[in-house]
Amino acid sequence: MSRESAITLKSEMTDAEVYSIKNAIKDSKLTGLHIEIGTAAGGTLCEILKCYQNELKVVPPQFVIIDPLTYFDDQYEKICLNLKNNGLSQNNITFEKNKSSVAFRNLSAHAGEIDFILIDGNHKINHFVGDLRFSRYLKAGGLLLIHDYSNGFKGIHSATNNFLNKYRNYEVLSHVDSLIVLRKKTETNIREVSKMDLLTSKLVNIYQQISKSIHKRIFSNFLSS
Repeated sequence: MSRESAITLKSEMTDAEVYSIKNAIKDSKLTGLHIEIGTAAGGTLCEILKCYQNELKVVPPQFVIIDPLTYFDDQYEKICLNLKNNGLSQNNITFEKNKSSVAFRNLSAHAGEIDFILIDGNHKINHFVGDLRFSRYLKAGGLLLIHDYSNGFKGIHSATNNFLNKYRNYEVLSHVDSLIVLRKKTETNIREVSKMDLLTSKLVNIYQQISKSIHKRIFSNFLSS
């Protein structure tokens, strides 16, 4: 079954979420590297680029899009079409066609050069916590945006709350629908996301998978009895 965004080419975020991203960008005057983890058909990417190009009237900064591009058939081609339909150039966009864990290592040379990170990738808690490591590369004053921060995605919700409790140099700028926008006020004294955080998230994911399997089996047996 095709993803709706593969057909419409629109953002998978709500209008209110997109609006909050644009507001944060307009208030922050960002010029450094922008990272988007998970892009679907590039709908949100197009909205961000149009904000720079059409509303702020400036040349958009450099973007790195991290996505294996296997979300649906012809994903890369659909993204390119989306950019073309919106009158947007690809000259400032680099596609990192990898899992985010691989891209994390590849982008280590850009530590301290990144102004904007949008996390909207794999929703499993262990993958999400791995994506939070990119915050290490974020400059002071930069933005960290997390999509699907809601009770519907308990792993993302709890891991984000733990992150905010541990790293008090991040402030919440807005929380609209399931998008939370954070600003890194100052440099972090310790590296964001420890090995223990990663290990804990993996164990939680295993527990959740086993628990889900057990509940599914019990429910199936109940229906068949």
